[in-house]
Amino acid sequence: MFDADRPILSSAQDKLNRATFARYLARCMLDHHEPDSLVVGLYGGWGTGKTSVINLVVEELNFAASNLEDKEKPVILNFSAWSYSGELDLVYSFFRRLSSAASMALKTAIALSTYLNFMFLSLRKNLCQERCAPNGRYGKNSHCKAMKKCMHGNPAVT
Repeated sequence: MFDADRPILSSAQDKLNRATFARYLARCMLDHHEPDSLVVGLYGGWGTGKTSVINLVVEELNFAASNLEDKEKPVILNFSAWSYSGELDLVYSFFRRLSSAASMALKTAIALSTYLNFMFLSLRKNLCQERCAPNGRYGKNSHCKAMKKCMHGNPAVT
């Protein structure tokens, strides 16, 4: 069924073959690694499918993100400027949403960093305990001193 007033939400609903364009656009966005920003403009009259294309691009970005490392995953901020009556309200709301999205991404990054730091310290402790054991690399009577030195230094070179 065709409804000109409602955008499609996924490529499964795509009857006009826009998913291919959306896939290429999403891949170009993900492949952009330049220090300069990337601006994409999507122009068209009312009812020409701009929101449908955006939905297809977001679908592809989410699909591609499932194969990316967390630090490479895009942060997608859906913001409609049409919902605000004045410039000040628009700018305030945009930066509030941006701040919220950045905060969520940062929380994920901090959680990952905390976990990795914990794993690193656990591995270091195990390595140091192994090296400082009575029959380990540091010898019989040096357990306490060597363990302290190993935990505060680099166990690979200590």
